[in-house]
Amino acid sequence: MLRYAYLPGCSAESSSLEYDMSTRAVCKKLGIELVDIPFNCCGTHIVEEFNEKAWLALNARNLALAEELGLDVVTICSSCFFNMKKAKAMLEREEVKSEVNEVLERIGKKYEGNVEVKHILGVLVDDYGIDGIIRNVERLVEVKASPYYGCLIVRPEEIVRFDNTEDPKKMEKLLENLGCEIADNPFKTDCCGAPIMLIDKESHLRMVKRILEGAEGADCIVTVCPLCHYALDVGQAVLGMPEIPVLHVTQIVGLALGIEEKELGLDKNITPTEKLLEKVI
Repeated sequence: MLRYAYLPGCSAESSSLEYDMSTRAVCKKLGIELVDIPFNCCGTHIVEEFNEKAWLALNARNLALAEELGLDVVTICSSCFFNMKKAKAMLEREEVKSEVNEVLERIGKKYEGNVEVKHILGVLVDDYGIDGIIRNVERLVEVKASPYYGCLIVRPEEIVRFDNTEDPKKMEKLLENLGCEIADNPFKTDCCGAPIMLIDKESHLRMVKRILEGAEGADCIVTVCPLCHYALDVGQAVLGMPEIPVLHVTQIVGLALGIEEKELGLDKNITPTEKLLEKVI
């Protein structure tokens, strides 16, 4: 059985509750065990810019919690994924690790460097495997799906080592085997501007508009990041654009596995999903 220390991230407790719900449901169905840890916020770039040592300590604490369990850590948040991967790379320098462990010592923790950081998409595609998922598919999701990766899960390549930086294919491979037709978006790895939505709304919405226009004609957009999901799901309503349901990747996987839509939190998405569900259920 695959077993991971689970770090859903802060958004999963509020604006992306349905991402956490669907992840737990999918993993339960597939027999993937998620062990909850008392995680803290990864600090994103905001804390890093203010105090790099504090930011490193935040991420090192989360990694240390997983180490104590002897497990690799999995997250559903691209920001958490990136920040932990970056921190882990920086902590490979002994002098940096030593300084951070001095901070962690105050709370009785120590980071050794014996844990890997994974994203739920990588766990599904690379660890569990497409063949295993196919064996559990109960219904084909025959819709036109537009994958949107966002920026943090694929770059910088030398840190995240997840997929091709400019043209990733993990999500396409997964969705095709669920029965989806792929609607390619030329902006699938562009930033959605979520980090600037509160300080430069006009630029943020301009970035969102381009991504949504790139998905024109699709039945749904599929995301792997809670911030990207929020930006696209809410952004189209703010912009007054035609409604395209925005699904978390675990929601569309869950549909293929025959999990009930309420268990996947599909009633919590901002853009209505009813018309999409009519094509599937």
